[in-house]
Amino acid sequence: MLEGARLAGIREVAKNMLALNMDIATIARATGLSEREILVLKK
Repeated sequence: MLEGARLAGIREVAKNMLALNMDIATIARATGLSEREILVLKK
């Protein structure tokens, strides 16, 4: 259960980084998410 909450938090950070127009590669390195996961969040 905590893992799900942790992942939700990481995804929220990635969304905020996207809103700041940060590049996907940087977001992937900072969050540990794959570029594909970040592209899904971008939609």
